[in-house]
Amino acid sequence: MPKPKIIPFAPKLRLWPETITDIETRLLRFLTGLRRKRLEAGDPVAERATEPPPDEDNLSDAETPAGTSRPRLFSLSDRDKSRIRRRACALVRARQEVSGTKLMRSEDIERLRGIAGGVELQGPRNEHQADELAAQLLDEMPWHAKALEILWRDLRRGAGEGWGLWFRPLMLDGAPGVGKTRLALRLAELAAVPYAYVDVATSPEGFNLSGAQRTWSSASPGRPVATILESRVGNPILFVDELDKGQAVYDTKGRATSAHLALLSLLEPASAKTWTCPFFQTTFDMSHANWILAGNDARQLSAPLRSRLRVVPVRGPTYQELLSFAARELARRGLDEGALDTVERLIRAYPEDDERLNLRSVIRIIEDLTAIAETVEVRH
Repeated sequence: MPKPKIIPFAPKLRLWPETITDIETRLLRFLTGLRRKRLEAGDPVAERATEPPPDEDNLSDAETPAGTSRPRLFSLSDRDKSRIRRRACALVRARQEVSGTKLMRSEDIERLRGIAGGVELQGPRNEHQADELAAQLLDEMPWHAKALEILWRDLRRGAGEGWGLWFRPLMLDGAPGVGKTRLALRLAELAAVPYAYVDVATSPEGFNLSGAQRTWSSASPGRPVATILESRVGNPILFVDELDKGQAVYDTKGRATSAHLALLSLLEPASAKTWTCPFFQTTFDMSHANWILAGNDARQLSAPLRSRLRVVPVRGPTYQELLSFAARELARRGLDEGALDTVERLIRAYPEDDERLNLRSVIRIIEDLTAIAETVEVRH
């Protein structure tokens, strides 16, 4: 089985392990060795540049082998140490200019060290694994067959190209409670890739997606970047819910921002490849991230955003599909047939066209039965 592919995530980022203190120590050691050699060679310039040590025994940095003369000792002047300090600081500043970390705090630089060598692409390694993954999802959620067929074709392509889990941005357009979130979560679980959830209804300004510049009091990287930094996996599933609820938000200077605007550059393959993070102010390769977006009315989206998405209408599960889902979920949780009879009775109590009868309500019933069973087990 081939190992996961490694790709550069921050191609322009260059980090050095040395701190100012490390560089200063190295330069002091180098100058000490250089002066010692010149003194031993009788260099008058080196003689004038050194100061005699106040305590020769304490300053000795070398053992004197038997039968040899003790090396001549000296102490670097305060002027030498000050110049070395200035050079160390200048070198660190120059490195920051090259690496793009000039405006970063030390803790932010440490967060980036983990991905300096690249990130993994996880998920199916071949087309056979992609087929099995799609088949498993279809077995669990057959009412999502249309969306799964579209995903399956991309999964096969991504696995064949060595990209692990890969698919083009997909929007699931349908009523609440039909399992849009569950589809994204199960796909992430089966593919063993990280998963991040962003709710546009509670964060319409888009900072949870793109991150915020340091001029904002609550500045931080967005969930997509934070997920990749934490997991060191470059192809997570990013689920954006309530997409049609996004709206523009204005700051005190009249500048507009929104989740829809933040998504435009993240969803476009060319711009995602060299996407600049507002928080870190450096370039990240977001082109391998997998996006599933959900909403109740895709007509509310702007034309530029719709053009970046494949909008798939989704329906809710039928009575029989809900019962099959409940049977599988109850078995997974170790509950008996009596629990399934209870779920079936509660489902049948709803009229078939009742909007309250959906996957969300069935999952809530299953969770209640699980909690009851756990309570009974504890009592016994």
